[in-house]
Amino acid sequence: MMKFGIERMFEYMEKNHIVLEEYYLATGVGLPVPEYEPFKEQLRDELKKHGYGITEWEEIQIGATIGVHTGPYPMGVGFLKKSIVNESF
Repeated sequence: MMKFGIERMFEYMEKNHIVLEEYYLATGVGLPVPEYEPFKEQLRDELKKHGYGITEWEEIQIGATIGVHTGPYPMGVGFLKKSIVNESF
């Protein structure tokens, strides 16, 4: 199941023309689960296979608002677009 989720992430990136260098990457988990560490390792390996040099990222806890809809054990990947600061205004 983890590999399926990571494959879906790459499909989403391709479909939406996401250039990963323009985004911050984060992984998250609700309550601690043993699958989280292998998930991160698999993500790291797949990023490398796709030519990304990302080996570290922000890790967050997925809170109760999401957990209400998914159950207490959500796990996932998120992207946050980096801002471009224009200092000549």
